Amino acid sequence: MVEHDFLSVNFEPFEAETLARHEALDRAREMVVEDPNILGGAPVVRGTRIPVHDVAAALNAGRSTQEIQAAYSTLNAEQIELARLYASANPQRGRPSTSQRKGMELVSEKRVARRRRT
Repeated sequence: MVEHDFLSVNFEPFEAETLARHEALDRAREMVVEDPNILGGAPVVRGTRIPVHDVAAALNAGRSTQEIQAAYSTLNAEQIELARLYASANPQRGRPSTSQRKGMELVSEKRVARRRRT
């Protein structure tokens, strides 16, 4: 609680939420392994060869937890959610994908030939 003259601000709810999110991120980091001998060092769920970013991409594409569990039977619901958290905190290197966002559609596409210098 911070108090100054007529103003008082209670930071306890924010502190509790931040602590809970930090603990979840710690659990996600403990769940992930980056070993050069496993899939070339890609982050995978500990004890498996399941890439964390693939699980997160499936969730972000609209797949349900049940669909992902059907595809990766060794994962439980918590591991799937922690994979999403890990992937959002540790994005893949390189250029981001150019997938369209929900509600957007391509109106036209035009390719322009590059002029060569002479």
